[in-house]
Amino acid sequence: MNKLPPATLILLSLFCFGVLHLQAQADSKAVMIRGKFYVDVDDTCKIYLNGVSIHHAQDFYTITPQVALADGDRLVIHVWDKGEPKGLKLFFVSTDRKWMINFPANSYRYWHDPEIMDFTVSEFQKLKDGPKKTGGKKDRITFKNDSDFVWGDKPTGSSWLAVLINKNMVVPFKQ
Repeated sequence: MNKLPPATLILLSLFCFGVLHLQAQADSKAVMIRGKFYVDVDDTCKIYLNGVSIHHAQDFYTITPQVALADGDRLVIHVWDKGEPKGLKLFFVSTDRKWMINFPANSYRYWHDPEIMDFTVSEFQKLKDGPKKTGGKKDRITFKNDSDFVWGDKPTGSSWLAVLINKNMVVPFKQ
């Protein structure tokens, strides 16, 4: 039986460890769900996913392009209103119509940096204040959902909201 030299064994071990480490990282950011956000807004909003602009919604009901979400993904939503009434409602449905994500008021936090459209998990965990549920708006999202209408921290003008996506938010789709 041929023995491998110790240096080769060490390099082979390091290589295997590296591959396992990279696989573990990839698994932790694996796509959890593919689908679209359904957006009801008055007046307008811009949605950023992990710092990348994915949608600009103006007045009322729109649907985003398809996106892939993973556990730990981050949303920043820039809302803007010039006066009453106002509201934002987000709802996510998987492309295969098997899964959905509701966004109740407690899933949002106020984001106070208008120049940075992304955050870390630790930054999100430090954010304590978030919007209250706003009422009085007709739901234009065509699917049954438990999302809330919310708004930013200013009555008019620009405000920013942050949401941290986690796997516990994904529930079976119901019509």
